[in-house]
Amino acid sequence: MSDNSFEPPYVGMGCTVIVGSDRYPATVIRVFRNGKSIEVQCDEHIAIDGKWPDFRYAYERDPNGQVWTYTLRSNGRWKLRRWPSTRRGGWLGMGFRDYHYDPHY
Repeated sequence: MSDNSFEPPYVGMGCTVIVGSDRYPATVIRVFRNGKSIEVQCDEHIAIDGKWPDFRYAYERDPNGQVWTYTLRSNGRWKLRRWPSTRRGGWLGMGFRDYHYDPHY
C-alpha cells in the first residue's frame, strides 16, 4: 500500500489507519509546528454500493471519532506515537481514505 509521504500533511487531509489487515478512514485534524507530528480522527464509513465484501464506501467526518497521534519516522512513514519502530503495526497511510474489515482475524 502506498503511503504518500512526499506531500506534507495538512488539516483536512485524508488518511487511513492501518491495523493489521484492517483499514479505517480518518482525517488529519492537527499538524504540530515541527510538521513531524500529527493528530488524526477516525471518520464514519457508509456502504453506498455493492455486496459484501466488495462494498464501495462514502466517508464523512466524525467529530466524536477516536483521535490518535502519529509521528514521522526516519524511514519516511507515519507511525503511532510511542510505538517502537521495530514493532509491527501502527502505520498510517497518507493521502487516501479506505475502509476494510477482514473477518478472518
